[in-house]
Amino acid sequence: MKAPLTTEPAEADVARFALLASAISRRPLRVAAGEPGEPPWTDGNVVFLDVHASARSQVESVVVQASLLAAGSLDREIVRGLARNPKLARRYLAVEGQRALSTVEPLLPPAAQPLIHPEVIASIDSATGSLAAAQSNRTLADPPASFGTIQAKSLLSSARNAERAQAPSHAAG
Repeated sequence: MKAPLTTEPAEADVARFALLASAISRRPLRVAAGEPGEPPWTDGNVVFLDVHASARSQVESVVVQASLLAAGSLDREIVRGLARNPKLARRYLAVEGQRALSTVEPLLPPAAQPLIHPEVIASIDSATGSLAAAQSNRTLADPPASFGTIQAKSLLSSARNAERAQAPSHAAG
């Protein structure tokens, strides 16, 4: 007896986006299921998606999170400043998500092209410029839901773990 067909993507199906994520981020990147109802995010090694989101929304989320990594948007110096300020992190994502997408535009699938709004990033040429815009009194629209979120503490923890793994051990021999 055949299993019934389902319209909901299976949890393992999000892993199919790993090649896209890796190509855009310019590093090996996995894609995995996030917690149900949780916005998409990355720890720098894995992009976590809502398995119940539409395929289009999943593609958009992978593209944005991978673009943030490729553009240096989630570098430690920036992320540290966002860790204790969720409102600032959201404002930063609204601007920097746009700038990051524009830096990898030739790699984006056609479905992700409409995410880019050049007017949002006019005169912003770096992650620090986006941070300054987010810290300003400038009126900023919230980022689209597909942009996900920045989980600064998870990014910082992942970076620390990677450093420990690369540190030479000084075991007695």
